[in-house]
Amino acid sequence: MCGRAAQTRRAVREVENLLLGASSSATTTTDAAAASRTCHQRESRQEQAEYEWQDNYNMSPGMSCTVFYRNDDNIVQMDRKIWGLVKKGGTPQTPLPSGMTLHFQNLMFNARSDTLLDKRSFAPLFQNGRTCIVVVDGFFEWKPPTLKGTKKQPYYVYRNKNASRQCLMFAGLWNSVATGRESDSSLDTFTIITTEACPALKWLHSRMPLTIYNEKLAGLWLQKPSRDVFKQIDEAVTPPDYFQWHQVTTEMNSIKFRGQDAIKAIPPPASVKSFFTTLEKGEKASISASKEKSSLQSPLKRRVESTSPSPPAKKAAKQVCRAVKKGPIESFFSPKPKK
Repeated sequence: MCGRAAQTRRAVREVENLLLGASSSATTTTDAAAASRTCHQRESRQEQAEYEWQDNYNMSPGMSCTVFYRNDDNIVQMDRKIWGLVKKGGTPQTPLPSGMTLHFQNLMFNARSDTLLDKRSFAPLFQNGRTCIVVVDGFFEWKPPTLKGTKKQPYYVYRNKNASRQCLMFAGLWNSVATGRESDSSLDTFTIITTEACPALKWLHSRMPLTIYNEKLAGLWLQKPSRDVFKQIDEAVTPPDYFQWHQVTTEMNSIKFRGQDAIKAIPPPASVKSFFTTLEKGEKASISASKEKSSLQSPLKRRVESTSPSPPAKKAAKQVCRAVKKGPIESFFSPKPKK
């Protein structure tokens, strides 16, 4: 499952030329005019995106996100779409409701890879080439609490810091429907495909976003999606040490917490060992010598020493003995009152 992610301008720019170039190699002379027209449209959209862009370190369904997709002119471009697929449009009589709730309905912000080609919600989109790629800096997942009364611990999962490319590319599907409203007549939405978690992340969750590791497959997923391409992406083995992760603050549970602090690493909780004092070398040597001296004593001597009373106890015993010598035993009993 994937319900939160971080997307910045840096991540999108990192693969912008790679993904937008996926359409140039497939463009023929018959659609050259369409390519030219789309290029101008793309430039204007990019200028608008530059103006409106805001890094979002805690992106949630219902929020807009930059997505790479193929348009009706068979050209790959990037544009803003809302996370959380909406399949059915509205009419002037019954317009679609506005707000984020619409995009949480039926958990359509994710699509399972194992049922993608069979479900009526997703299969037609795949067949019609409505594939897309969502580029992110990383995503969040929650580890169930291990102790009673504690909260789930969020983790931020991202690309290995030593990799040449730092962003992650997620496979998705997109759709466009009429809203039934005059102000914004159409609504573009998308969903992120999920698959079984790779071995490195199974400790955290059973599922993860369907990540595209191969650049060539990324281009094919956008330009020429097919069952074979989908199978290659879904069955690809995660490269060694591909992901890294760390704990983050539980403040990011709130979708209002969207700043860079949402992905900032926090120190892990203290272990049981931290509650015990570490002995210095001199203290260890002293304890060892004491143990060694004790082991050399005879068992009888050790037993006598362990049972011998302490000095204060000896003093108290002597005082009791003196009190006994001062009078007969009858002195310890109160005389009966005379009638």
